[in-house]
Amino acid sequence: MKLRKITYLTSKIFRIFAFVIIGLATTQIVKAADVTFNGTTNTDWAEPTNWSTGTVPTSVDVITIDASKSVAIANGTTVSVERMILLAGASLTNSGTLTIAPTGATIGSAFTVSGNCSFVNQGTLTLTSANQTTVSNTITINGATNAFTFNGTNTLVGKTRNIFAVGADASATIGGAGFTVGTFAVPSLSTVFLLDGVNAALTVNSGTAINMFIGLGMKGVSQNSPTSFTNNGVINIQAGSAVTGTTTQGVYLWNSIDNTSSTFTNNGTLSSTGFARPAVFGIGSTATVGQQTFTNNGTATFTSADVAGALAVFINKSYQFTIDNTGTLNLYSGYRAIQLYDNTINQQINNTGTINITKGVIASVATSVATYPGINNNTGGVINFNLGFPNASKTVTEKFVIKNNSGATINGSCTFAASTLVTAAGSTLSPGDIFGGVSGYGIMILTPPTPGTKFPLYGNVSMQIEGKTTAGTDYDRLNCTEIDVTNATMSVTLGVFYSPVANDEIPLIYAATSKTGPLSNTTKPSNWVSVSNSNNESVKYSTTAIIPNFENNQIYFHFTSNGLILNLSDEYYSRVELVDLSGRIIESKIAKGEIMIGKHIKGIYFMRLITNNKVYTTKICL
Repeated sequence: MKLRKITYLTSKIFRIFAFVIIGLATTQIVKAADVTFNGTTNTDWAEPTNWSTGTVPTSVDVITIDASKSVAIANGTTVSVERMILLAGASLTNSGTLTIAPTGATIGSAFTVSGNCSFVNQGTLTLTSANQTTVSNTITINGATNAFTFNGTNTLVGKTRNIFAVGADASATIGGAGFTVGTFAVPSLSTVFLLDGVNAALTVNSGTAINMFIGLGMKGVSQNSPTSFTNNGVINIQAGSAVTGTTTQGVYLWNSIDNTSSTFTNNGTLSSTGFARPAVFGIGSTATVGQQTFTNNGTATFTSADVAGALAVFINKSYQFTIDNTGTLNLYSGYRAIQLYDNTINQQINNTGTINITKGVIASVATSVATYPGINNNTGGVINFNLGFPNASKTVTEKFVIKNNSGATINGSCTFAASTLVTAAGSTLSPGDIFGGVSGYGIMILTPPTPGTKFPLYGNVSMQIEGKTTAGTDYDRLNCTEIDVTNATMSVTLGVFYSPVANDEIPLIYAATSKTGPLSNTTKPSNWVSVSNSNNESVKYSTTAIIPNFENNQIYFHFTSNGLILNLSDEYYSRVELVDLSGRIIESKIAKGEIMIGKHIKGIYFMRLITNNKVYTTKICL
């Protein structure tokens, strides 16, 4: 009995020991292995002889595609691996189902390319980074001229770090239909596109759409100089629930290396919306000297939340920064649409496209007029302040100067603070807001540079009239306490619903204190004449007309089928002459009272009136 019991116990212990040994062996079997695709037989992932182990990899394996090798996952094939590494020149095409999901113990990127690599997904892709806080990007790009094509179904997940991280001297293009990114375990550490290596470059191809949903502390695109990012497709960056936080930006350009530059070029459609603060588009720097440039040749929309402190474009350091806009730039902010730092080095915006500001001030933190940064609105450039209908009381500039240069236009019902607007010959101001390409009516208010001085107005003022009752509602108006209009012109157009009656007079430019004038020229509809006095530049409607600049003499003329009739003084004789454009006198008459001239004559002439020892000349069309 005792021997049998000992034998039984010995057998039981042996069985337990055997199970432990088998368990340990099993554990060794499932340990992650480094497996290399060498393509010995063909390009098929499912062919065992193509692999260094002689077997198809499992979900715990770290895969390396050998240099210059091509591998394809066929339709209907399901693949799951720990990590994926493409050596230089390698390519991977997925037409099946591919999952790359590192475990928590794995440090490193889920997917790494090494230069001249190609990845094409036209099946189902799930790509997840490791749950580590260091060196755990979803995709790390090394080397130049890599290409990613995202078709099919793409799920990209960043747990703690970046979806795409581009290293030094590395570059890649992203093409295909695109993808949506929106799942992050620790958003405050995450960026969708990080370019943090010297000379890193990334390009989104035309036809590719990328949607990003980011949270607190995240960035959609982050660039450290010198790097370059080019968008030829569609990028939408949406902040969830109007996130706050000092490190949250849709697009963020920064500079940690002196005397280097970064460029972000948008040739497609870029939208960054929903941020509470600090910015939809931000700039920062730890370097003392550097240049960052955002170039928009397509359509860019930066919209912050409608709350105090929100910023659409925010430049927070005193160093070189330029926005070059040749496309359409749309800005909306509950606080400031643009906030630059100052211009002690070089901060400016150059516009030859269209800038639409629907809410928010453009401002800086400059301490003197001499250091105000600003916008150079150049030939072809249009700035629309679409703030409401109308909203003349809204000041749109603060320590920020707009230079409206020749060939440029500013539209809007708004107020420009002192020393924040400079007009040039050949430029245009139009007080009406622009809605859907249709101009409305409004009041634009200019402020003299300093109290007691006159605002020096140059260029043309474009005015519309749809009625005569209320400025800003029935007709456009330009207001300024003190203004000099002698170097400016005005063009006036009538709306289709306005039927003027005799002696309707519309004050289009109004100076509350004093005005130097008149305008050098006013282009106006038929039967309207210019009226200038110490406070107003107006137009007046009459069935007759008044010889320009001589309204106080009450010299009227009107057209009939028999020619032109002048109504002159009965007290003295006057001479009236018609002179052609070469200077030849075509007709001359002397009379007093009523004079008729120009019967059966057609064309453009000068009419010269000599009366009461004065000579008046005007151009007429018969």
